[in-house]
Amino acid sequence: MTWWLVRTCRWVSFRSVHAEVTAQHGLLVEFRGQAFVGDSALIEPYVRPVDFATLEATARRGELAMQTLFAHNTGARKCLINVFVLPPDAGSRVGWHTHVGEQVFYILSGTLTFEIDGLRLRVGPGSIQVTPPATPHRNWNEGPEDVRLISFNAPLPDPDRPIAEPVEEPASTS
Repeated sequence: MTWWLVRTCRWVSFRSVHAEVTAQHGLLVEFRGQAFVGDSALIEPYVRPVDFATLEATARRGELAMQTLFAHNTGARKCLINVFVLPPDAGSRVGWHTHVGEQVFYILSGTLTFEIDGLRLRVGPGSIQVTPPATPHRNWNEGPEDVRLISFNAPLPDPDRPIAEPVEEPASTS
C-alpha cells in the first residue's frame, strides 16, 4: 500500500485520497520510496521543478533559454544552479569569458562544444564539463539538436556583478 503526505503533514492511504489529492495539488514527489503530495510552498525549499516546456518554447525561437533553480533569492548560500536549453547555433552570450569561481555543466542531452586552454571539446550527454576560476572559455551548440544542461557555479556569485566577465580571445586559440 502506498501512503501520501498531504498538506496537513500526515500520512494517508493512497487509495482513499489519490483522486482528491491530485485534483487539488497536482504535485507528487517520491521521497525514500514514499510519495509526497503538497503545494509548492510546502516543498519549494526542497524541490525545484524545471519548466522544460517554457525553456523549449524559447529555444524554438532560436534563443538561449535559462531557468534559475537556486540562487541568492531562493535561499542559496554556496552555489548557483541554472538549467539551460541551447538551440543549434546558440551559446554563451558574451563569447569568451571568465567566472570568479568554478563552473560545472552537466549535459542532459545534445552535445556542447567547449573551448578552453587551446582545446576544442565536444561534451555529450551524461558528462560534466569543468571550468576552473578565472579561465577564459566559451561554449555553444554547433549540433543539429538542442543541448540541455544544468550549470553549477561555486562559490555563489555576487548578485550585484555579472556572472560572466567578457575577455579577449586567448592568443592560443586564434
